[in-house]
Amino acid sequence: MAILIVSITFIDLYSAHTSYQLLMEARVVQQRPKILDLLEDFPSFRVFFTSPEGPFHPDIVQFPKARSPEEHVTFAFETLRPNMGIFWGVNYMQEVEALLRQPYELFLRVAPNLLAEKLYRLLGTLNVKYLISLQELPRGLITLIHHFPEYPTWIYRVDRVVPRAYIVPKAIYEKDPKKAIEMLAGSIDPLKEVIVDEIVELPAKGSFTGETKVLSYDNRSVSLRAFLNRPGILVLSDSFYPGWKVYVDGVERKIIRANYFLRGVFLPPGEHQVVFRYQPTSFLYGTIISLSTAILLLVYFIIRRRHIFQKLPGAPRELSL
Repeated sequence: MAILIVSITFIDLYSAHTSYQLLMEARVVQQRPKILDLLEDFPSFRVFFTSPEGPFHPDIVQFPKARSPEEHVTFAFETLRPNMGIFWGVNYMQEVEALLRQPYELFLRVAPNLLAEKLYRLLGTLNVKYLISLQELPRGLITLIHHFPEYPTWIYRVDRVVPRAYIVPKAIYEKDPKKAIEMLAGSIDPLKEVIVDEIVELPAKGSFTGETKVLSYDNRSVSLRAFLNRPGILVLSDSFYPGWKVYVDGVERKIIRANYFLRGVFLPPGEHQVVFRYQPTSFLYGTIISLSTAILLLVYFIIRRRHIFQKLPGAPRELSL
């Protein structure tokens, strides 16, 4: 009877909300060609969704010329509006906000006041290669890829962008986060210099050669192979966030805050295996508490079961001398 009631309720709710659940035809995801085909870039670069005339980071998008809810969803999917790109593996810079709100809030205070040229430099330094805008953007270090005249959307490619992982031979010390962001938007070469909030000695002797390759990448672990001919800093263009640890050739090292937002690690000359792992202390504490609770519950049920068994008629009684 319970199964029947649950089934009837499910069918009733499903039929009542079908129009909300199926706002987009399946062929859009399965068969229809993508207007913006950038899949080969997404594992290595990010997208930033913006509106320069405000708000700089829009939370709500209106489609004044859309004729139906299906058209809303279809167009949002094809133009990679936030949260739609997940179907194609898109990484948004806005994901930084979900990890660590304070740096992203500072970015949102500083970035809108920058000149267009400096803003594009800043975004490129943060691994952003594509801009999706609700208004036409000023010219600069960007190239227009596509414009949708029937909707308020312009898609651009940032001309100068750092890869997901790279090695630099020079560290610039700057403790003030706001100044660090302004420097990133300035004239520094992000592929040769990195801004750090602690002093790191990197001897500048002779020419520098550094190469790195991402071997594996997922949400909780990033594995890389690196080679450099003199000391340098490997920069991973992922959010600096508590709980991440780094291992160089199997030995744990300290993670350096690189360019205020990103993670880095000091490397001596030579070839190295570098692994970043997300191992927060909270997970360890949670595991210990869960295991302890399970053990206590198991002991409780064993004692209770033994106590009940001893009260049964005919059960053996403990003898006392």
